[in-house]
Parts: sequence; C-alpha cells; structure tokens
Amino acid sequence: MERKEKLGEASDGGPWIKTLEQTKAIEDLNKSRDKLEKMKEKAEKKLLSVKSELEITEHEAKENKERARNMLEVVTSEMKTLKKSLEEAEKRERKLVDFREVVSQMLGLNMMSLALPDYEIIKCLERLIHAHQHHFVTCACLKDMTAKQDRPPQGHLQLLH
Repeated sequence: MERKEKLGEASDGGPWIKTLEQTKAIEDLNKSRDKLEKMKEKAEKKLLSVKSELEITEHEAKENKERARNMLEVVTSEMKTLKKSLEEAEKRERKLVDFREVVSQMLGLNMMSLALPDYEIIKCLERLIHAHQHHFVTCACLKDMTAKQDRPPQGHLQLLH
C-alpha cells in the first residue's frame, strides 16, 4: 500500500507540486530580498544625506560658536576699557567739583546758591584779577574822581569797565 500511495502522489503530481511550490516560494523570497535591498539602499542614501546635513549643521554651529566667543571676548575687553575710562572720568569730575568748591569758597561764593557756578566763578575771578592789575599797574579805565570834585578823600576811583 505504501507503493500505491506513493504512486497516487506521483499521479497527483505530489513531488512535482512541492517543487513548484518551493520554486514559487524561492521566487517570492528573492523578490522580497530584492525589495528589501532596494529599501536598504534607499535607507542608506537617506542616512548618508542626513549624516551629511548633520555634519554641515555641526560645522556651522561650531563656526557660530567661535564667532560668538570672539565677539564676547571683544565686548568684554571693550567693557573693561569703557569701565576704566568711566572710572577715570568720574575721578576727574570729582576733582573738578572739589576744585570748583574750593575756589568758590575762597571767593566767598556759596556753591548751592549759584545758578551758573562756572560763569559766576569766572566773572568773580575776572573782577579780582582786574582789581589786582589796577592795584599794581595804572589802567586807563580808572578815572580819578578827585579831578571832577574838590578833592574828596583819596582813593575814590571809578571802574569804567
């Protein structure tokens, strides 16, 4: 009976059908393999493209970082220079304010009541210098008031400025 079964399988095309099924399965597997290889190639191309873009972006980021670091160094240096200049200017301003206060005190002026301190100090100094010059050098601007009057006490001089 075993023989009859084998013959029955042969007449049904049993082993041949299995071979055809295996061939078809192999063809299907080959198609799937080819499809997977194409997908793999596409994925590799995409990966290379993304990797290239990443490298470019990374390079640009490094350049931007370096530029920012350089700009930060320049700005920091400028800030230090400006801070030092500002401190020096403030120190000079304090010295000038102190000098103005000393001069105004020496001239008998009250700094707090002066509308234009520099102008008023200068005018006061001009009058003082002018009077000093008249004391040591005779000036044409002085007019002897005694010539017009009957000799009042000496020293009545009039400033014509």
